[in-house]
Parts: sequence; C-alpha cells; structure tokens
Amino acid sequence: MSAGRGVRTTAWSTMRAEAHSRVDPIVSASRDFYALGVVGLPGTGKTTVLEVLTDSRPDLSYVGTSAFHAPGSRMAHYIHRLFVEADPRAAVPCQFEALTERTLLQRSADSTACVDEPIEAVLAHTQALWACGLLSDSEAGTWLTAYELASRTLPSAASMVLLTCDSEERRRRTRVRGRLRDGSVGDGYLDAFDEALREMLQASRAHGVPTFELDTTGRSPCASAERLRLLL
Repeated sequence: MSAGRGVRTTAWSTMRAEAHSRVDPIVSASRDFYALGVVGLPGTGKTTVLEVLTDSRPDLSYVGTSAFHAPGSRMAHYIHRLFVEADPRAAVPCQFEALTERTLLQRSADSTACVDEPIEAVLAHTQALWACGLLSDSEAGTWLTAYELASRTLPSAASMVLLTCDSEERRRRTRVRGRLRDGSVGDGYLDAFDEALREMLQASRAHGVPTFELDTTGRSPCASAERLRLLL
C-alpha cells in the first residue's frame, strides 16, 4: 500500500468539528435507535457471532451485508485497487461507496436490530485511510461532511460492542474465509483502524452510549454470542 495524498496539516478532530458545524444548523439528528452495533478488526468474528446471537434470539434481528466481499461488486473493485494494486486513487470512491451502502442498510434497522459494522465503522475506516496517507485533508473533509449528513438520517446504536482477538487467530480466521480485503491489509492500516475504532467508541461513551469490549480469542462463536447476550 503506498501513500502520497499529501502531508497531514489538519487534525482529524478539527476536520470532524468543521463538518459538524456545517451540518448541525440545518439537519437534526434522528431520535430512533437500534439494539446493538458491533465493530472490530477483520477476523474478530463480527458476522459469525451476530448470526449465532440473532438465530438464538427471536426478539433480535441481524442487519448486515456481504456486498463488501461480493465478486464483481463496486466495493470489491475498489478494495482490490486500494489494497492489492496499492492505488490510492481508489480511496475516495471506495469510501463513498461504503458510506452509501451502509446508509441504505442502516435505514432498515429498528429496535430489534443488531447491526454488523454500522456507519461508524466506515468512519473509522476513513480515518485509518487518512492516517495512512491514502486520503488528503481536503478529500477527508468532503467525505466527513457527507458522513455527517448521512448519519443524522439514521437510527443510532443503543449500545456498541468492539470485538477483539489475538492477531495470530485473526489471521488464521481470515485465511480460512479467503476474503480479499482482509488478507491484503497490512499491519500499519489495521493498527490505524483499531485506533480509530477506539476513538469512535470513546466518543460514543461521551455521548452516553454504553460501550463494551469482548475478546473472542479462543472462544467458539456460540461462547462469544453468549457473552454478547449477557451485555444486552
């Protein structure tokens, strides 16, 4: 993965504040909520654990998508360019496609929904791309304004969980699944993504959203789903 989108001259928090100030006077946030948002690095078990949880709980529903990995999709095309061909020009369309897809997906989330990688995960990915030099300040600023607009139309998480896992086990899981993006991302990007996720959770806590961390290392999907159930 190569950098080259310009030197960072503005702090991420400053760009977020600027985007917020542009949107806040004209768009009010939705007052609706969904049950649970789950985020984490590739291979931590987000999709599998949520599917087990919602299968065992008829009062909960799974909201997620496989389009990020569907062969022939725009997302697959952008991800291949970005992480395999190391083409930084794919970063902007990749993140706008991800924002669009997640916005459309999350609009269907109701009070029973457990959302696999909600829109906040896309925010963290974008921050990681910016931190790695794959998005310029101006590109990130434009995307953040679009994010502010989109996020205000969507229900928010009643609680948020970060799944974690030992790095060797994560790599083993991603190899088994054979997912392109997961197996092509370097440690530098994953470190930046993990940091961005934790910043996002900290901000969520500051706004009164209960947040939790669940380590899935050495646990079966059923065991992890049971631990997750106890958090609800």
